[in-house]
Amino acid sequence: MHIIMDTKLEEALILIESNTSGTGKIFANLAYAKNLKVILITQGFVNYNFDEHVQKCEVEIFDLKSLSLVITKLFRKYRILGITSTSDYYLEIAARLAKKFDLPHPCLETILKCRNKFVFRKLLQNEGFTVPCFKVIKNIKDLYLFEVDSELNYPLVLKPIYGSGSVDVKLVANRNELITHGKKLLERTVNERNQKINNSFLIEEFIDGEEFSVELFDGKIVGITKKYKCKLPYFVEVGHDFPHNMDKKLSRNIAKNLEELKTTLNLEWGAFHLEFIDKEGEIIFIEINPRLAGGFIPLLIDESYGIDLIRNLLFKVIGKQTNVEKSKKLFSCIRFIIPNNPHYIENDFNSVDFQNYKSFKELKIYKRSFMNFKRRFDFRDRAGHVITVSSDLDIARKEASKILKHIKKEIFV
Repeated sequence: MHIIMDTKLEEALILIESNTSGTGKIFANLAYAKNLKVILITQGFVNYNFDEHVQKCEVEIFDLKSLSLVITKLFRKYRILGITSTSDYYLEIAARLAKKFDLPHPCLETILKCRNKFVFRKLLQNEGFTVPCFKVIKNIKDLYLFEVDSELNYPLVLKPIYGSGSVDVKLVANRNELITHGKKLLERTVNERNQKINNSFLIEEFIDGEEFSVELFDGKIVGITKKYKCKLPYFVEVGHDFPHNMDKKLSRNIAKNLEELKTTLNLEWGAFHLEFIDKEGEIIFIEINPRLAGGFIPLLIDESYGIDLIRNLLFKVIGKQTNVEKSKKLFSCIRFIIPNNPHYIENDFNSVDFQNYKSFKELKIYKRSFMNFKRRFDFRDRAGHVITVSSDLDIARKEASKILKHIKKEIFV
């Protein structure tokens, strides 16, 4: 659908929902700073902490036809330059809408293949890439008929085929745990965003190795992130280091794999976050997300390389020129504050003294009280974060850990 826009109207960007933490608010504020009216179309199930300049447009029915009608009306008031989402769960419909209104958009086929973990895993397996052994479970009969074998034996990882932020991902050690968690996954009818879901899940081989991610933009490797996870049996990401300097042989292997992957998937538009495990020099692909990395990794990249991926993605969405050239070379670390129990925040964290930490860059606490806090063992457990930046990775890493201990002692009762 091509709409002739009045150049005299106020320029605007439409967000189809958003992620609730991390880059969503930053993205919206950046668009506003670029003199764009930011319109958030939402079903209203989520309490966004966006600033007042973000205009909320609540709709009851969230399908392509209904949203198209809403956006058509918005075109009468604004010169809409882009339609997008910063949430995994709305990437597909945002891309369909952008395509429908003849605006810049990513490859829809790539989004569909990446979002479904089973489809992505099967695709890579068929193309000869190394992935964990896996089996899809679609119903209770599949679950009870599943038997371990030489390829799939305990411990095993269970994860939804659609999902994000480590939600409902768990390691199981025996059949009782498998059946218990498997039944929980099959009983789900909606996700944490209240969307109806396909409740199929993967049973996959547990790979014991260091986990990393490759950050891509327009098909180019921006850098590699080292990921830290919580204690098993859960897989919550508790920290990241950027960039991770891999040995030359492994770096060449990654680059080669990615070039081959580009012949299978269109990775030439926008941001991609590709997760893999290094097991004794062997690259084992886990999943790919057709979006910016979560966990504030884009902020680390900006601190380390001077590459603002959030700005680049905004420009991509509204059809402007992007730039991913490095302007500096530093090391950045983030560590997430995850309470073990309910807490009040005793002190004003802005008053905590960090002068003894040369690499200290930022501390953020997301809420003022965690008295109703209950561990969910996914991204929602994060109460805040600390970021360190240094020309020496060891200093940034060590001080991030020390500051994290200091924060827990000083801030939480």
